[in-house]
Amino acid sequence: NATAIVGLGSGHGVTVSGEVVGVGGITLGNDITDGFNRLTVGDSGMVFGSDRAVGIFGVNSGLTNYGVIEGIEVGVKIAGSNASIVNHGDISGKIAVSSFQGSNTANLSVLISNHGTLSGSITAIDGGAFNERVHNFDTIIGRIRLLTGDDTVINRGLIRGDVNLGSGND
Repeated sequence: NATAIVGLGSGHGVTVSGEVVGVGGITLGNDITDGFNRLTVGDSGMVFGSDRAVGIFGVNSGLTNYGVIEGIEVGVKIAGSNASIVNHGDISGKIAVSSFQGSNTANLSVLISNHGTLSGSITAIDGGAFNERVHNFDTIIGRIRLLTGDDTVINRGLIRGDVNLGSGND
């Protein structure tokens, strides 16, 4: 399991301005109870994973992307209460963004704010038992599948795919 950059636990901050390549590109945190893990990919940054490009786990953890994130299987996997993805670049994979479905997911929330392109050849956004909030201001290519939880989708751009909010107070 050759992940290029790994930060176990809490409190990691990584900024990428060049290229990061591995089976797994970058993983910050290893459990939804970790916290404050932050990744920023600059406009000249690129993260590639032949499996998953980025994994971010923990409370108040998140990703800000201005560059390119590409995973053959998953672009970004994220989990944790008040976790967030703010995308101004490109994120792609068979699944562009996946909200990790761990145990004890009650009251967990994930914000996905897209100002760039999320592109999934199978699914653009694959939700879990979280309360996902998707705000799209640009382009999402692929279906959005949010499953359980109290989910919200606000679209001010283009969504090219089906939107399924699943069960919950959507």
